[in-house]
Amino acid sequence: MSVILSSLIGGLLIADATALGQMMFSRPIFAGPLIGFITGDLQAGLYAGMIMELVWITVIPLGNVIPPDASVVAIASAAIASGGEPGRAYLVFIILLLVPFGIFFKKLDMIQREFNVYFTHKTEVKLEEGDTSYIGRAVLESSLLFFLKGFIFLILLIGAGRRIFPELFALIPDKGLTSLEDVFFVLPAVGFGTAITTFIFKKSQSMR
Repeated sequence: MSVILSSLIGGLLIADATALGQMMFSRPIFAGPLIGFITGDLQAGLYAGMIMELVWITVIPLGNVIPPDASVVAIASAAIASGGEPGRAYLVFIILLLVPFGIFFKKLDMIQREFNVYFTHKTEVKLEEGDTSYIGRAVLESSLLFFLKGFIFLILLIGAGRRIFPELFALIPDKGLTSLEDVFFVLPAVGFGTAITTFIFKKSQSMR
């Protein structure tokens, strides 16, 4: 049940990035802890959200620029971590494995945006016929597809991750576990450094 609930809430949060509201609920720093709270491991959700937010803090979807989806990684990481081995090393292990899926989800988002042209063309046809009622329906159908894409993707990813990731983690030697512990502290530092560098660059640009 926690996998289904996490996927439902996660699908809504992901849709908020572009299709629903755009209230910033999709940001990892919010989405991660919320999923962690739902699955009973708030600490794992907070860590996952914090790491992904800092690493991708300067990356936002803007116009036709679609970055890798950090929210998917944070949501899935929090949900999978709550059902497996406790500890920072396991959380970092999950995040590293899920980053490629965030990139793949970006590809799915690009495909769906191209498909949304169908709704645009159909709306234009309806307007030419004098029917304005389809506008609301087109928005609803498009938003529903955004939600279903995130929900289906998450339920498959979280379900598979909870089964496979603990077995893969058990194969890591002690030295590898120590390295993962170190990476837990390195990732936020890298993200924080990126954020500071971006802030200084933008400030210097505005002073010219």
